[in-house]
Amino acid sequence: MTDNEIALLDELISDVGNRRCRPGTLAFYLTKLERLGRYLARAADPPPGNVVIWRGLSRLTVIEFGAEIGAAGNVVLKAGEDLTRRRTRHRGRTLTDRLADGTVDPERRS
Repeated sequence: MTDNEIALLDELISDVGNRRCRPGTLAFYLTKLERLGRYLARAADPPPGNVVIWRGLSRLTVIEFGAEIGAAGNVVLKAGEDLTRRRTRHRGRTLTDRLADGTVDPERRS
């Protein structure tokens, strides 16, 4: 994992469900990646499968790509488009937060 991916996982996913892993280990960040892929990480849950890990990795890639675009400032607006529309909140949470917790599916098209 890259430093950017680790920083994003630290920012987006809380450490609450990682009681079994020591912070900073590969297992710790793998559990965060699994939780990004909709794994609940409860005590009685079986280990996640490949689909859950793939889903978490693909979401992390999308979030990382969006963060890079935002940091570069290469957002091009169409004529008459307002930037504040892109930053609207849904029940007090930003789109990045909703992507991270699985409320919004990035693959779903409206």
